Amino acid sequence: MKNNLFRIFKLFYFVVLSIFLESCSSTSRAPAYDPFSLATEIGISEKRGKLMFASACSFTYVDFGSRSASFQSGLCANFEHIFLFRTIDVNDPRIGNSRGFPHGIIRSVSITKPNLFGSKQFQFRTDNGIVAIFFRNDNGFGLNSENNEVMANYLTNQHIQYLPDTEMIEYAAVGNTTVYSPIIIKK
Repeated sequence: MKNNLFRIFKLFYFVVLSIFLESCSSTSRAPAYDPFSLATEIGISEKRGKLMFASACSFTYVDFGSRSASFQSGLCANFEHIFLFRTIDVNDPRIGNSRGFPHGIIRSVSITKPNLFGSKQFQFRTDNGIVAIFFRNDNGFGLNSENNEVMANYLTNQHIQYLPDTEMIEYAAVGNTTVYSPIIIKK
């Protein structure tokens, strides 16, 4: 009996360890910067109106029905009437491309159900697809779940519908990715 329990524990340990290592290899690190200072420095505040919110983030835009995508690291900034994403170059945060979504085209917002590690994702839907966002801590490591609530509350106060418990858009492996899998050999 003890031997069987030990084998089950070993199997469970290797499965959990392999999932953890795979998830670590698939997450990206956002560059470290102060989002509000960067928004001012690159001049997006002057062009878009009053800056209401800014955060380091990883984001993607997918078609309806997609379950995974490649995420880009960057800056998420919310102004009075537009939500702006800007990719950030790791070597020079002032370099990047921007894409804006006026609040008028946002049909709904949601915070996903937590994944295996407790992470949640902020999403909003337009007529054409879904924008999925992982808000980051400003040092570029880890996730800032408080920002999910801040953005959901702000946009629902702008009369945008809230959808509870949507499914998360997962990170898609890009290029050569190492995945660790346990190999169990019976004696």
